[in-house]
Amino acid sequence: MAEQRPQLTVDGVRQMAALSGLNLDEERAARLLPQITAILQGLDAIDDADLEGIEPATAFSLEQYAADRVDG
Repeated sequence: MAEQRPQLTVDGVRQMAALSGLNLDEERAARLLPQITAILQGLDAIDDADLEGIEPATAFSLEQYAADRVDG
């Protein structure tokens, strides 16, 4: 079971936005709070899923990406 994450606050939303280069006022952050909380809860549900032996549908290789950029 996933570890309980601290409750997200309006200030937390504003801090995350600032890390992304966005400046949200308190009203906008308050409107986004329920949506971001729902997204985080969905991610927590994935953390709780037993994915042992399940291969990813896609794979990303940074080395392959860099080689494609140089060659292409």
